[in-house]
Amino acid sequence: MRRKPAPELAPPSASFVERDEVDVFRYPADMTGAGPKPAFDVLFSTLPNGIDRNCFGTFRAREGPPEYFACAERLPTDPATYAHLETGTIPGGLYVRRIYLGNWRAGIQDIPDNFRRLVEEFHPDSARPSIEWYRGDNELHLLLPVLDRETRSPSRPR
Repeated sequence: MRRKPAPELAPPSASFVERDEVDVFRYPADMTGAGPKPAFDVLFSTLPNGIDRNCFGTFRAREGPPEYFACAERLPTDPATYAHLETGTIPGGLYVRRIYLGNWRAGIQDIPDNFRRLVEEFHPDSARPSIEWYRGDNELHLLLPVLDRETRSPSRPR
């Protein structure tokens, strides 16, 4: 039976979520060149059962090029290390989430602008990375770490 595509949300509403930290294997992306795709290619060519893992991109602005890691959840059956991959933790805490349904790959170039809109609407916590949570071919969660459950009013300075 053919799977019915999920409907698009336009625009998706934001909600607050508390997340637990997640232990991951990760690989850094070259954000001055090829970007995230080659990092995900290394990650998935190294890890067994890539399809059975939660997959994430983490992003943090900093001086110079941004920091981006292609990440996959560590499973209880994993060894302590895999060649070429770092181990790390995606921090838990309060996030604001927007869920995009449908073919997110078609709009992958819009992810940075979607995060910018979240930063304009909420109070981001720059000590933690933003998260792209790839929940399959038809679902992407954008998670911005936030300091509180408040929105920015148009008159409130940034």
